Amino acid sequence: DGAIASNDITISNCEIYDVLNGRDNAGGIVVNGDVTDLSITGNSIYRDNSTHGDASLSGINTDQALIHFYTGEYNGVTVSNNYLGGANNTAGGTKIHGTGDGTTAAIIFMSTIDAVTGTINITGNTFKNMKWSNDDFNGSIVISTDLGDYNISNNTFSDLLYTSLADGYVYEP
Repeated sequence: DGAIASNDITISNCEIYDVLNGRDNAGGIVVNGDVTDLSITGNSIYRDNSTHGDASLSGINTDQALIHFYTGEYNGVTVSNNYLGGANNTAGGTKIHGTGDGTTAAIIFMSTIDAVTGTINITGNTFKNMKWSNDDFNGSIVISTDLGDYNISNNTFSDLLYTSLADGYVYEP
């Protein structure tokens, strides 16, 4: 299948900004392929308004997420203590506003995953200042697979607006 397995990956304490650009499968962190023991912790993922003037994104017509898990087999994944959304490193400021007729717009999106071993943990994150105006999936955490076990706990959700929620596993507090 061409995918290369990766083990023991940590992405921590990074500022990842000016994400979401309307291209296919865009995101601040995009994971594509087989992964064992992946930790995404203590990061800030947002869109910097000082660069763009505002946080509006138009014409989103492909899968967009701040963290996007795309195909592959996953074993031991943790997403914890991140700030996700908004216009600065604490998810504050203006909402990221995405519009279009997109397939999926989410903060964390898990799509077309082949297999999950163990539990995927999504804990202690701050989801804030996001607005999606799409025709299809919208949500904070969109899981479009019925594979695996998920621990989604102790997250903070605030200042979020989604104009539609569709089928699939959309987690909303």
